Amino acid sequence: MDAGQEWPHLQNAPITEALIDIRVQLPQGTVLSHLAEFRDQVADRYPGCRERRRFHGKLSFKASDPPVVDVAEEAPDGYLMTSADGRQVVQARLDGFTFSRLRPYETWEHLRSQAKSLWRIYRQALRPVRVVRIAVRYINRIEIPVPVGDLKEWILTGPELAPGLPQSMAGYFFRFHLPFEQPRGFVNVIQKIDLEPTDPPDCVSLIFDVDAFLPLEKDPSNDEMWVLFENLRLIKNRVFFDSTTSKTLELFR
Repeated sequence: MDAGQEWPHLQNAPITEALIDIRVQLPQGTVLSHLAEFRDQVADRYPGCRERRRFHGKLSFKASDPPVVDVAEEAPDGYLMTSADGRQVVQARLDGFTFSRLRPYETWEHLRSQAKSLWRIYRQALRPVRVVRIAVRYINRIEIPVPVGDLKEWILTGPELAPGLPQSMAGYFFRFHLPFEQPRGFVNVIQKIDLEPTDPPDCVSLIFDVDAFLPLEKDPSNDEMWVLFENLRLIKNRVFFDSTTSKTLELFR
């Protein structure tokens, strides 16, 4: 991949959410109350605040009985804070930090600068021991006019049916994982047809969720991490633009 490659500018990008995520290891003994310092420092910009709660479950099987699901609630693991207009969301957790921009998306530069500013506050308040994973994730909602016809006229990456099967899909859920060598990183892609009503109503909604990530071991104060975020953005762009056709991109210009 050419690091200097320029991608088409989409005036009306189909991005419903774009986020930067940083997973960390915090000092031993860090608890939820330690996150209050971060919460208080950003409260003027992110007045909406609620606790995040994590759930875990266990699925048990017995030969003579149906499966049993045991769900146990864990203690709160952080705060979820929103801006006054509801378009920006910050998560401060005991395992990391996430900054999200909801529709309408602005620019990568805005996303990165906002995340970087908030990350500094999180780092100073929580003093993480190391960064263990970083990610750039973009969730796109592509409204394809009906009748769709051949899906490959719109999207080149997707499920393929055997020739002997009916070729008209009412819906699908497709997930895959790809490694990249240059620049280094990985990507999880989820693609599905959303059966919820669309706006405009004479369309089919295709969700194209691209999560580019990199496991690592970095000093939280090392700014090289932000160079690696640029690489993840390149991977994300390559997956999106190599998967969509010119016919699809015309919807967003």
